[in-house]
Amino acid sequence: KNTGCTSHERNRNVGELVHKSRSFDRQNVMHMAAAATTSEHHVTIASWVASPPIQRLTVNFTPNTEAALRKFHPKGQDPDAFTLVTFMDSGEAKKAICDILSADPRSPYFRNRCQDRLYFFSVDTIHVTCWFDGNIAEVIRVQPVSYVDKGT
Repeated sequence: KNTGCTSHERNRNVGELVHKSRSFDRQNVMHMAAAATTSEHHVTIASWVASPPIQRLTVNFTPNTEAALRKFHPKGQDPDAFTLVTFMDSGEAKKAICDILSADPRSPYFRNRCQDRLYFFSVDTIHVTCWFDGNIAEVIRVQPVSYVDKGT
C-alpha cells in the first residue's frame, strides 16, 4: 500500500515550502533593514576582536632566507618554480609573510603545547618554514611549494 503523496500533492507541498521560505527571507531582510536604520539598536564588537588576546610578533628573516626570497619573481616569459602567481614581486610576498606571522597564525594548542616545533605555511607559490621564540617569529626557510612535494 502506497501511503506517500501523489506527484501533484508533492509539487503543491514543495511550492508552499518555497513560497514560505521566500516570504520568510523577505520578512527577515525587511526586519534587518529596519533594525539597521533604528537608532536604538547598537552593534557590539567582541573584546577579543578589538583587543586580541595575543600581542603582535616581530618577524625576522635569516640572511639565507632573504636571499632565497629574492629568487621569487613575477610571471614572465620563462616561468619556473620561483614564479609568483599572486604577488607582483618578492617584496610584496615578504610583506604578506610578515603580515601573517606578526598576527601569530598558530592555533592556541600549537602556541601553548608545541612551542618547540617548526611552523609551516604557504603563501602564493612560497612554502614558508619558521619558528617562534617569545615575541619573535623567525623565517628560517622559504622555497617553492613544488619543491616540498618533491622532497628537495
